[in-house]
Amino acid sequence: MRRELLIAAAVLVPFGVLVAAGFYFSPEPAPFIPSEVEKPFIPSEVEGPSAQLPLDSARGERSPVFPPGLAAPLTAVLPEVKRCFADQHLKQLHEVRVRFTPTRDGGFDRVEVDEQNPYLQACLEDVFAEVAWHPSGPETYTPAEHTFSFGPSPD
Repeated sequence: MRRELLIAAAVLVPFGVLVAAGFYFSPEPAPFIPSEVEKPFIPSEVEGPSAQLPLDSARGERSPVFPPGLAAPLTAVLPEVKRCFADQHLKQLHEVRVRFTPTRDGGFDRVEVDEQNPYLQACLEDVFAEVAWHPSGPETYTPAEHTFSFGPSPD
């Protein structure tokens, strides 16, 4: 029994010392500092290749110009539409035509999306199905069409 106790002590004591030293002398992990941070992809809304949008001075972004009767519905869906395009990590300008009918209760009816990418098509259909807008009076409730054009940020 004494021999087994000496062997256990000869093995366990050095092992315990090594474990304790490992905890005491272990270096702290270095904080993550990215060497080069990539700018996030920010889609920009344009109405055509040469269209200039008015600059929103509060945020430093260009505001889209919508037809007067469609301003409220399109402004309501624009943030979610931008998110759909951003998820695609576009490398060049991409246009998608959407046909829809705004409804008086603040929804959309008969939404058709002309897009080959099934994810983008489903995302845009979901946006028009789920996003509500608040009618303010001058809206048109007739079938309309709008082309969303997004591309990589010019920065």
